[in-house]
Amino acid sequence: MARFALALFVLGCSQTLDSQAPNVTAGDPLGLNDVSILWPLPETGPPPAGYLKLFPGAGERGPGIPEAARQAIPNLHADVPDAIVWAATVIVAMRIDPCARRVDGACMRELRLSAEAIQTSLDDSAVHLIYELDEPSFDALVTDLRVWRSTSPVPTDGALGVHPGLAKAGIASPYARKLHDIVERFATEEALVRVTVNAFAFDTWGFSRLDRATGWERADLPGLASGTTGQAWRLLAQIDNMNDPSGAIEPWPEQNFAALLHADALAQGPNAPAIVEARDAILAIEHPAKASAATHDCVSCHLSDGAHRWAEKRGVSFDTPDRWRPAADIEVATDVPPELDGNLSNTIAFGYHRLHHGKLVPSITRRVVAESAEVVLQLSQTH
Repeated sequence: MARFALALFVLGCSQTLDSQAPNVTAGDPLGLNDVSILWPLPETGPPPAGYLKLFPGAGERGPGIPEAARQAIPNLHADVPDAIVWAATVIVAMRIDPCARRVDGACMRELRLSAEAIQTSLDDSAVHLIYELDEPSFDALVTDLRVWRSTSPVPTDGALGVHPGLAKAGIASPYARKLHDIVERFATEEALVRVTVNAFAFDTWGFSRLDRATGWERADLPGLASGTTGQAWRLLAQIDNMNDPSGAIEPWPEQNFAALLHADALAQGPNAPAIVEARDAILAIEHPAKASAATHDCVSCHLSDGAHRWAEKRGVSFDTPDRWRPAADIEVATDVPPELDGNLSNTIAFGYHRLHHGKLVPSITRRVVAESAEVVLQLSQTH
């Protein structure tokens, strides 16, 4: 477990609401589990009724997606019929950010939803829905989340993980339905500006991006040569092998950690120049001030945590002056299930990894923890 610290400052207060969580009010600052929300899911089997669906059917609920965007989203599993995949695809995570970086460096007030295909026979795949909110809408979203937090059956403070309140109350509870009301209120068709996709076929994960600005056609991926609208992670080792990180990113970004992606990567020792360069590339990806979804390629962001953990267990030191450190003094912890500690089959940054034809395991990367901590700090200073 890695532990860090971050200072929170309470700005203002409001009237205490009725709540089963003692000493929690709608005026309290948001914590990690309030700005980055991971829905609980059963370890095995399909999700029960009550989750938000990516493509809701009659009587089901889900976020707003323009029809043109729906039609453009590729199937998440090339070897599984669309109907099976989409029936099992639910919203598993939500994140907010008052200053998500655009390519031009400007801030975007962002609501981000992640959907995954949750079905025993399906490997990792995901859809990210990116919504841009104006200032009044984002402020209203923050207020709604604070009120929702104050009604949690248990405190939501502490390490980022499966949301404690949702886990306690259950997906069919009024508490969960209140969150779904919030999602549907702000995740509207008009606010959706980008969709990114992580699809799986034949031991290869393919990443792509669709933008409203391009008419929901594939757009260039950041960090790669102009005209590159797709990127792949091709696993060469056995799926869920914890000892062999062998694989290839296609195309490789200029700054990469390719030196770590083969079984004998450390043959020359953990301090070999190529290994140090790869380590530094990972540390940059994990640092919110040095990298973002607007500057770095998809695969590197999704694989950096697995490569970090694989190398660190084998003697590579990531404790350098350049690594991300939170601002000051509240604990930020990351607990990593042993099944993910160096598993390069896991391409999920904030959601669930499906062990090969087995159980679901929560997956939260260092990058997501760092971003969430920075969001908590920004909101404590501005909201």
